[in-house]
Amino acid sequence: MSASTTIATKVYARKGGKGKTQALYVDDGVYGSFNNVVYDHATPTPVRLASRLEQLNGNDKQREQIPTAVFGPTCDGLDQICALSDTKLERVEENEWLIFEDFGAYTHTASFVFNGYTHIPKKMHCISSVALGVDSDMTDDEVTSQNFA
Repeated sequence: MSASTTIATKVYARKGGKGKTQALYVDDGVYGSFNNVVYDHATPTPVRLASRLEQLNGNDKQREQIPTAVFGPTCDGLDQICALSDTKLERVEENEWLIFEDFGAYTHTASFVFNGYTHIPKKMHCISSVALGVDSDMTDDEVTSQNFA
């Protein structure tokens, strides 16, 4: 399998307060793009998008990593993307984005509709000026998301 996709998920809820663990709830799950967790026993690695962008801009400061569980949106107990025992991530707040890099070509084709949730994105967000083929001097405001709905 070859890496062809980076998945971006929005954190819509967080549990954990100021404690030493956190549970994050995102808008995609094992019935969507993360079906490889069930079918292939994959162990996705989340990265806070803001941290990746800081790293790319040369501002790579280390933050405390805490045990983190990541869950999909379906309210099904099976819809867990990352286990607390296997995942460490810096503190993430609601409305932040997580990215999961290096997903394969069959990521979306094996997903399906479950409990009213579909894997078909209504928006695609481009976060790379290189991928867009735009001038690297453009500001973040000039490089906007494209709505494909």
